[in-house]
Amino acid sequence: MKVLYFLRHFPTLANNANIFMGRNDIDISPDYNREILESLKSFVLKEKIIDVYSSPLSRCIHTANLICPQATVIIDDRLIEKNLGDWQGKEKKEVKKMYPEYFTEDGKLKVTMRPPNGEDNNSFVKRIINFVNDIIDNESIEKCLIVTHGGVISCINQLTDYSNLTEGVVDTNTIHHGELYSFSFTNKLVLNSK
Repeated sequence: MKVLYFLRHFPTLANNANIFMGRNDIDISPDYNREILESLKSFVLKEKIIDVYSSPLSRCIHTANLICPQATVIIDDRLIEKNLGDWQGKEKKEVKKMYPEYFTEDGKLKVTMRPPNGEDNNSFVKRIINFVNDIIDNESIEKCLIVTHGGVISCINQLTDYSNLTEGVVDTNTIHHGELYSFSFTNKLVLNSK
């Protein structure tokens, strides 16, 4: 069985400003929680996690290097956040006013909607499945730490809950910065296409 520990990067100033970041390369805020950092470092040492993967964006790389300063962090482009196209760098409130049909009544992004000039959900899900399945196939990895983004972790959560990703919503508000999400795999992931 493989155990993959997904971690959302430490917060950025843009997160705190309620802005859609997407693939904008923004580093972590200097006032990240040092207690959470120390707790994560202890966990990684206790669990003897030596395999560390990260999105190519600096907020993830910086978070991974803080938690695992002795590790060689493997950068994998498949872990990058969903491309939000024209929405990147814009306030969430402004986007929701301009594109209300893209969101549920409670403000969550409908996964079936593709942001203007952004990445479609099918491509997004397929690259994440491809990454996870490559880790599952790698016999030298028993467990690993993966530092990535809220959208990626939300997708993994839906995949492992066997939700229908063609009708779901993206709720990154429930995926907290600096919090570990543990997923165990005995089989490869497949896209549920009801």
